[in-house]
Amino acid sequence: METVEGGITQHGCAAQRAPGAGTLALERLATELPESDPVLLIVGAFTDASYRTRLEDLAAELGIAERVRCIGRTSRRDFELALLACDAVVNLRYPFRHQMSATLMRAIAAGLLVVITDVPEWKHFPDSFCLRVAPGRTEADLRAAVAQSATASV
Repeated sequence: METVEGGITQHGCAAQRAPGAGTLALERLATELPESDPVLLIVGAFTDASYRTRLEDLAAELGIAERVRCIGRTSRRDFELALLACDAVVNLRYPFRHQMSATLMRAIAAGLLVVITDVPEWKHFPDSFCLRVAPGRTEADLRAAVAQSATASV
């Protein structure tokens, strides 16, 4: 498990690592937050190897390859350590299949700010720690939520 230096803002993406999870948009957003030098920590196996290649290529193209860390599938202990290293967790589900996310529940239990898909099934989560992005969101919606997460406190 890689340890991360203190003072670095980390946005974790620990949901499905597949197109539709918003990870490409997060990489583009990382270039817009240079003052906080954010790290995008992507945990878990990719459902599509070509998607990981697209992410790595985009990170290199944007000049942020050193700030994007794909750590793959981990033990539960290492997953929890990675989760705790994050300041915010992006857990988007699109298309939404009406399921609960174990990653989301762990992030909430850890007291982390989460960016989630705004779906009726998750309306019971308080706005005090959940920033919502509409299903089928635009990159601008995700940009606004991530920018808000950089200044919000839980």
